[in-house]
Amino acid sequence: MSLAGENANLDANTVIYAIEGYAQYTNLTAGLLIPLDAGAFLRPSPNLHIEPISLPVLEKVIELRARHGLKIPDAIHLATGILAGCTVFVTCDASWAKTGVTVVEPQDVT
Repeated sequence: MSLAGENANLDANTVIYAIEGYAQYTNLTAGLLIPLDAGAFLRPSPNLHIEPISLPVLEKVIELRARHGLKIPDAIHLATGILAGCTVFVTCDASWAKTGVTVVEPQDVT
């Protein structure tokens, strides 16, 4: 799946896999690193938005934890992405899909 035109939320492990060059995730260089580098990797840019943890995010974290039993870091990631209007979540964590968001595995990013 191409992330072009998507408002994607990237699980921290996805970024780590891409940076460390895991063989099974070489696709992330073209599908993730190059588009992010075009805007400045891990810095706010037209291609990357970094969202602060706010009161609405924390309220959504509580809701996600109560409803789906997610770990706090996962709930923070999801709550932030949901409130930021993300259309796809790139992660290896299958539990994220039970919240109703669209999940794409890192190896499926093109």
